[in-house]
Amino acid sequence: MQSDKSIKCLKCESTKFVKHGVTPKGVQRFKCLDCLKTWTDGRKSLHNIDLSYISQLYLGGKTTRELVKYYPTSPVRVNHRVRTFLNECPDWHDYIDRFLPIRKTKQLFISGKKFHCSWAGGESNDMYVAFAIDSMTGFILAYQLSCNDSQDVWAALFDNLKKRNINTHSFLTNGSDNSQKVLDIYYPDVDKRITYHKNYRDREIGCCLSRLSPSEKLISDSAKIYFVNGNLMLADILGYKTESQLYSFLLRNQEEFTDIVKERLNQRTKLYNDNIPILFQKRFEKFHLLREDPVPLINSWVANMMLSPDAKGISRLALYTQKPYLLSFKDFTENKIAKPEHDGISINYLEKLLLEVTARGLELPIYVSECSFDIGKCLLVS
Repeated sequence: MQSDKSIKCLKCESTKFVKHGVTPKGVQRFKCLDCLKTWTDGRKSLHNIDLSYISQLYLGGKTTRELVKYYPTSPVRVNHRVRTFLNECPDWHDYIDRFLPIRKTKQLFISGKKFHCSWAGGESNDMYVAFAIDSMTGFILAYQLSCNDSQDVWAALFDNLKKRNINTHSFLTNGSDNSQKVLDIYYPDVDKRITYHKNYRDREIGCCLSRLSPSEKLISDSAKIYFVNGNLMLADILGYKTESQLYSFLLRNQEEFTDIVKERLNQRTKLYNDNIPILFQKRFEKFHLLREDPVPLINSWVANMMLSPDAKGISRLALYTQKPYLLSFKDFTENKIAKPEHDGISINYLEKLLLEVTARGLELPIYVSECSFDIGKCLLVS
């Protein structure tokens, strides 16, 4: 037996080991006498690997075989370590309830997806997850797991929202019978829209964009909608206290604003409500048949999606709160809460965030134009 404190087992960090032959390249191999793990002295210690980063790659679509490159052990052990790590993460609902400033949204989009999982022991080997998503920003405020799409899962989802004091002016649904019936019971007086209204609103925006000078009309509508929506935090930070001040800002940036509106409209099939339910289905199909509790996976997947910045450097959390939150998935795994980062955040970033928020507000299917696609009533045609 050897004991050299400069050499430690990569798994248990014991200093009790013996030499265990060499690799095909002639590198000395060691064997731990405590856990029987074998390793070479040149390998990176598994204790120094950031499991939050490995888990983020896993949630993003990397297979356990692909992760061996980042976590030098077997795919089976990678899977075990990641699942154990995700089991210890905080509950998403409890986490955001500690700092969310906004408890009322203009519209909630409710949707759900079926996925393969045998954990619940059902005959079909399927389970169902229901989401409550802020329509404007794609931010997931609640989710609920069940064996199937039933009235019970929607009742549990709405109970979750009510207990956490999350309210809305309007609901957008795909018109499914189960969700609609429960919605009428829990929110009898709240405005309800279906995807038809969303498609109609998209046609209105598309019609405006097809005219020669759409910018001023869309900018005027967007400024009005922003102030009606109620969350004015970002405008306050930038000093836009009135609708006319916001209108002037959007007019100065009309090219970038119009490009955002056009881009989102052209990619509507990909970006519809940020496509959260479809993104969920796409990722969870890769798990094939889950045989264990899927809640830690779903919980962590939601957190990763909501906290990760997009190509523009903006997260869904920042869009929803209209504050420069720079929380990461690693912060979530460590249950850390940070205040919005005003210091060091450029005005350019805040203005970019405001342009994105105002452009998204224009898409909400709770506002309609009065032209009804009649060219004679079009305000853009003199």
